[in-house]
Parts: sequence; structure tokens; C-alpha cells
Amino acid sequence: MTNPATDPFMVSQNKGMASRPRIKVRVVAAKGLPERGANVVTYGTCMAKNKKTSTFRTRDAYDTVNPIWDEPGGQMVMRWVPGDVLLFRVFDKDRSGLMSSLMSSETLVAQCEIRSTDYYPGGLARSLPLCNSHGYPIQGAYLQVEVQAYGGEDAGLGSKLKRMCNFSALDWNTIRSTVQHAPEAIIKEGNQMLGEPADDRTKGDMAMLIVIPFIIFLFLTWFGWLMRHLNNEIVVMCAGLALMIALGVMVVGVTTHKKSKTPFFAIGVLMIIAVISGLLACEHGWNECWRQWWWMHTGRQLGASASTPAEAAADASFLKFDNVKNGTAWTSADTSRAAGYRNGDIYCAAPILDPTVASGDIMRVQYWAIGINCCDNFGSFTCDASREIGGSVGVVMKGEGMPCFGCHANEFRLAALKSAGVNKMVSAPGALYVRFVSNKKTIENLYLSKCVFSFFWSLILGGMFFGFLGFIVNYKGWGKPGHFPLYHMLDPAKKVPSFSQKPDPNQAGVDEADKKWTLVLTPSPAGGFNMAARKPEDEYASGYGTA
Repeated sequence: MTNPATDPFMVSQNKGMASRPRIKVRVVAAKGLPERGANVVTYGTCMAKNKKTSTFRTRDAYDTVNPIWDEPGGQMVMRWVPGDVLLFRVFDKDRSGLMSSLMSSETLVAQCEIRSTDYYPGGLARSLPLCNSHGYPIQGAYLQVEVQAYGGEDAGLGSKLKRMCNFSALDWNTIRSTVQHAPEAIIKEGNQMLGEPADDRTKGDMAMLIVIPFIIFLFLTWFGWLMRHLNNEIVVMCAGLALMIALGVMVVGVTTHKKSKTPFFAIGVLMIIAVISGLLACEHGWNECWRQWWWMHTGRQLGASASTPAEAAADASFLKFDNVKNGTAWTSADTSRAAGYRNGDIYCAAPILDPTVASGDIMRVQYWAIGINCCDNFGSFTCDASREIGGSVGVVMKGEGMPCFGCHANEFRLAALKSAGVNKMVSAPGALYVRFVSNKKTIENLYLSKCVFSFFWSLILGGMFFGFLGFIVNYKGWGKPGHFPLYHMLDPAKKVPSFSQKPDPNQAGVDEADKKWTLVLTPSPAGGFNMAARKPEDEYASGYGTA
């Protein structure tokens, strides 16, 4: 006799039925079936091959060429085990009259099979090519099916994404059905990945878990962008104050309000995450655009020539060069002496010279015009307005790089050294790297657009990030009493009795006396017995226990 424990279909639900491998099949539609007569209905069947009792069928469809069943949910394939081949068949049956429907037999129109390795454990959603009853392919005929696997060892996110990205043999019906059922499929996959929600969660807490850290994140990010150029210590103090408040909320959550339904501990943890992420976002946006934009509005605007020492213009954000002197061209970016350093992109540097500097025995370059992908290895410098007659403004780049603070500074320095070495020039100590333009508003507007965009990306990314964190924390009940070990960290230690400990001799007499009782049975008139409990002193007083 077969042992029931070895049969996967005889294991009870409590013993693992829910976790054993199973599949659910949904037969959606067929396309391109051969023409048949009128008064015929078409239906499809699915079964694990050579297991007739596992067969299930769809409802009837009156379209015999392109039938659509599209039954929601699908059906479980009974008696299926990993390794079974799935057999799909499409049948016709005459429905012209009552007698015809009772006496007519099924006619096999088309069939197809899929191996277990094609749909298990990752599942499948595909249009399968159909064959006739003799096994020959039917040109242009497909069967659209969906297979979902449960309890598989490899039914993870990677395999599901691989299945979703497999667009082979897809047709319009498959794409349309996938789009229609995408929301419910996404929700279902998300619930499977997250697992069961906590029983004691409160949905009303989710708004608090999202809004409080999100506001702290935006405040520290935006406040740092707007105030950091004035006083960086104020930004640090605000971040420290928010961090102290978050720690205080966490302490309250594990001490005085440990039994409260409000998740103080979770709020405190999310506030700490908000402080850290706010500082990181502020630092990124500050170096990306805000630092340069504030520098262009707080630095000085100076007039200069190519021979003006760069150290004398260290506090300048704009340099107005004299491009015309005595009716002739004067200061300009020397595009013929430019050089490019290749590191993925081409980082270009050209010396800003005038005839006085260029005619000297040693050409000392005080200012370099820079750009990206606007030159060759040598010469052909076309960055910004270097080739225009009206180009005469140098916008000083903070950190000696672009497009952000310090970005690619080393590459531009190497390009300048390359140009100086080839053309027998010397780069002056403290030489400034500028963008050579005709109007300073060109660069101002560029960085202004970046600053405005930074508000949008911080708002969107912060909302998505803390919305996701708040939902997960509330869904899992993290921060609720009993869901985190720190809740019990400050509890008094429980006294565990030790069976090997010897009793205290001073207390032994009292304890033993309290534990000594005597049960007395006396006959009753009804023929039964009366039972009484007496202490030792009662026994001696009444004469019980004496010889």
C-alpha cells in the first residue's frame, strides 16, 4: 500500500499543501483556426499529459476562427507535478439542434504542447503555435495561454522579469491582455513579495510615517540650497536638531510610550533616514548647480586682460576681457594652441592670450577656456563663443571643472598641461579655468534651469522614496510593540527559578510549616465520607495525630 505521506496530493493543508509546487493555467484565446461549418461552438481544454483526470475545459465560444474565452483567474491543474508536459486542445461541437447537440461528438481542431522547462518555475504568458490532429502545423494559428507557478524554488523576481520580457511569438491579443491585466498582476506580485501584512497595523498611521520624514527631507534639502552660501553652520545646526528630535522620539517609543499604538520608534527611525538622505541630496544639488549659481551672483565682475595675474582675480566670478584695442583684435581664446585630453569624452582647454603675451619669450597663461567634446587632440577649439567676434566674457568655474563643482578638474588640468607642453607655454600658478562666452546670461540661465529642476527631482524622488518606506513600515507593522527587539531591551529581567539552588535555612521552617496539612476523612450519615484539611496545630489541639 502506498504511503500517503509520499503522495503530494494527499498531504493536508497544514502539512505543506500550500507550499508544494502547483500551477494555474488560463486559456485566453485562439487565433487563425481553420474555417468550419455554421452552428458550431469551440472550446479549449488543458491537461497534464497522460493524466486525463487533470483535464479542465473553457466555456463555449461561437467564433470558430478567432475564439476568445478570456476566463478570469484561470484554473488549477490537478495531479500536476514538476516535469509534466501540458497538453492544450481545441475542440468543435455541433449545436444546431437539441438532438444534434446530444448525439454529436467532439471534433479535435488543433492542439499544442509545452514542456515543463518552458513554464516552470518562472511561469509563462505566450501565444503557442497550433498543430492539427495529425501533428502538422496550422499556418498562422496560435493559442494564447498564461501559466502561473506557485511554490517553485526559482519563482523569484529575476525569473518573473525574464518571463515578462520574453516577447517571442507575441501577437496583438497577448499584448492587449497583458496591458489589461497589468495592474492586478503588479499588485499580486507585490503582495507575494511583501508577504502577509501585520495583524496589528493601523492604516491611519501610514500618512504620519510618510509625511513627517518627507517634510524633514525637503526642509533640510531646500534650506541647505538657499542658506548654505550665507552660513553653512546654520544648516549643520538644523540637521543636528532634527537628529536629536528623531533620537528623542525613538527613546520615547521604547520607554514611556512603549505600549502606545502610535509607532514612535518607526517614526524616529524614518526621521533619521530623512536627515541623512536630506544632507546627501543637499550636497549633491549644491555641487551640481547651486554652488556655481550662487557664486555667479556673489562674486565680483572684473575687467581683465590676458596678462592680468590670475591671483589678482581670485574673487571674480566674471571676467570682462578687452577683445578690441586700438581698433584691432586683442584678447581671445587661441583656438590654434588648444589641446584635448581623451577619457571617454574629450576635455578641451585653450589658452586666453593677447598679442603682448603671445609675443613674449615665455608665454605665461593666466586663463584657460574649457569645454567638453568641442575640440580635437590639437586645435579645432569651438567651445561656447570662442570663435565669435563678440566673445569676451570669461565665467569662472568653481572647482576648476564643469559642468558641476570640481567635475573633471583633473582632465582639464591635463589638457592644459598638454597644450602648454606642445606650444612651449607655462600655466601660471593659480590659473583660472573659465567658459568663454559673449554674454554672461548664457551661463546664468543654464545654471538657473538646473537649480529649478533640482526642486522637482528632490520633490519627486523624496516622495517616492519615503512613500515606499512609509508603506512598507506600516504594512509590516515595524515599530509596533513586539515587532522590534529594542522594545524589550529596557524591560526588567525576569527571575527564572533555579532548580539547583539550595533553600534558605532561615526560611525553611516557615515554608515547611505552611505546606503541612492533614486530610481527615469522617463517615457521614448518608453512607459517604466527609473530608477536612487541618493544620498541625489544629491536629494536636483536637487530639488528631496522637498515638
